[in-house]
Amino acid sequence: MPWCDWIEAPQRRLLILFMAVMLTIVGTLGWLGWRLLGEDRERSRQSIQERLNGAAEAASAVLARKLSETETALTTEPPSETADDFLTVTFTPDGIEAHPRASLLYYPFVPSVRTEPARVFDAGEQVELQQERYAEAAAIFRELANSGDPAIRAGALLRAARSLRKAGNINESLVAYAELARMGPIPVDGGLPADLEARYKRIELFHQSQQSSTCEQEASILYRDLQRGVWRLSLDQWNYYSEVARSCFKPDTAAEIQGNNAGALAAGAAWLWQEWQKIRKGDGHSTGRMALWIDDRPVVVVWHGSPDRLVGAIAGNGFIKTDWGSALQQISEDYRFQLSDAEGHVVCGSAAAGASQHATKSLTDAQVPWTLHAELANSDAEFARLDVRRRWLLAGFGLVGVLILTGGYFVARSFARELEVARLQSDFVAAVSHEFRTPLASLRQASELLADGRVSSEERRQAYYDALRSETERLQRLVEDLLDFRRMDAGVQQYRFEPLSVDDLVRNVTEEFSGTMPDKDCSIEIKNPDSLPRVQADRHALGRALRNLLDNAVKYSPHSKAIRVETALEGDRVALRVCDRGMGIARSDQEKIFKKFVRAGEAKTEGIKGTGLGLAMTQQIISAHGGQIRVESQPGAGSTFTILLPAMHEPAVEAARKQIAT
Repeated sequence: MPWCDWIEAPQRRLLILFMAVMLTIVGTLGWLGWRLLGEDRERSRQSIQERLNGAAEAASAVLARKLSETETALTTEPPSETADDFLTVTFTPDGIEAHPRASLLYYPFVPSVRTEPARVFDAGEQVELQQERYAEAAAIFRELANSGDPAIRAGALLRAARSLRKAGNINESLVAYAELARMGPIPVDGGLPADLEARYKRIELFHQSQQSSTCEQEASILYRDLQRGVWRLSLDQWNYYSEVARSCFKPDTAAEIQGNNAGALAAGAAWLWQEWQKIRKGDGHSTGRMALWIDDRPVVVVWHGSPDRLVGAIAGNGFIKTDWGSALQQISEDYRFQLSDAEGHVVCGSAAAGASQHATKSLTDAQVPWTLHAELANSDAEFARLDVRRRWLLAGFGLVGVLILTGGYFVARSFARELEVARLQSDFVAAVSHEFRTPLASLRQASELLADGRVSSEERRQAYYDALRSETERLQRLVEDLLDFRRMDAGVQQYRFEPLSVDDLVRNVTEEFSGTMPDKDCSIEIKNPDSLPRVQADRHALGRALRNLLDNAVKYSPHSKAIRVETALEGDRVALRVCDRGMGIARSDQEKIFKKFVRAGEAKTEGIKGTGLGLAMTQQIISAHGGQIRVESQPGAGSTFTILLPAMHEPAVEAARKQIAT
């Protein structure tokens, strides 16, 4: 049927309209669900963002309070104990005081200190430097080393060790330097600490005498003491001795000795010294706070000062992480915070600034040029919870959509089935009408001829009587088939089962069918074994099933008149096959032809008569007998219909089976 004709049918137009309405409803529901999910996602995002903004504000307030507390503490006496990586300094015209002192590696300036009077060593230095009599000079300096003045004693030991070194007495020189090192940081030779200068000279002697292991050991100890800020040195002095010590390390040893944040604290102290100089000139700010980035480490300085005195606090990276970081984490366990500078360097914290959703807060109000980032501590769990809610919402919409589609599908399917049944019934009525019309026309014609007395000879009159009887029997069979099928379809057909020989049934049905075939050229070949087991069957019903198969074989074999009927034993079942060499059945129609009112496509195209009930009736009969019917066919190569019936289990049956097997 052309597509346009299919559409033109009122019932089909109604079906298309119904499907369009269903699709519209489902589409609208899907659109509403998508909008609702989008709005829920946006509300969730806004809620999380508001929480993050509130957390960032709270964290900003905590940091501002921390800085204010530090400023307030500067107006009082410095604390007796300070946290790690935190330093307080006091600048006065008389000098610099740091607390704790060891946290300051070097000083912005080193005030002049008293050293030994130079004239005390004139005699010895004249013998050493002018006369180059190093042993005599060493003896003179050794004598002076017995002085009760520590400064004179330290200067004498330094010069004695130097003279011994020039004289080639390395071991005695090392002993003199060791004695000098035990005197501590007494200023010698222009204000340098005696112990630092002595240890430095010993390293030179070890290196000169190629005692590499001892040299490396002494240098590593010296470098660690420099990192601890043992001596009050200027930046240039500290750098010089640090470079000398590092030059004596092996590469692996140098890698093991790590510096700390003290260098950044010392640089912060130097920055505060410069700021105090500005205050003394009237150009600086008496109070303030500043964030610096020194040696890839963050440093915060806070000060309160005047031209006569400045007190400042310097917070290093360790203090920022432990003190400020812990204060931030105490705000709430639900959030993570991070401080970063303008270039993206992380000051402290573990929050990821690139998180999918986070809040930022500038700390310019706290006079710190940093940015505070806040994000959820367990964002995956938060988003997973939201995703679960959205999935439930989506599942609800999906379920409603599925229910609508399923209901629409079943309604449309039922409607389509009704349309198909109506079409099949219409085709059936047309086919039955056509089947009735032919014998009725023959009956009417023969009756009129006989009634009008236009049949002259007795022979022709007898032929018309025979035709009347044949067409009447044909009409009777049609009516009985319709009535029997109605009873079968309703499940009220009564069967009379009895032991039945399939061979006898085949022989009787084929002989009867051959006598009624209109085409006398058609031949039926019977092929069966000598003996087959009997089956429990209704003779009349099973004969009708075989007759239907024979009738179809004749009708659908217009060019090949040879039909073969075979019987055989397949396991515990008796097989009855009807084979033809007709037009065959397409694979797509092989399952449909056993439904009522359905006829193969070839029957319609070739104009073959039929009601579409024969195979449906046959299947009903075989199913009632506990059997099975199957078809094997290829278009143009013929068809084979096989009926399988359970064999009766009796001694004769077993003997027949053994005989067939042998």
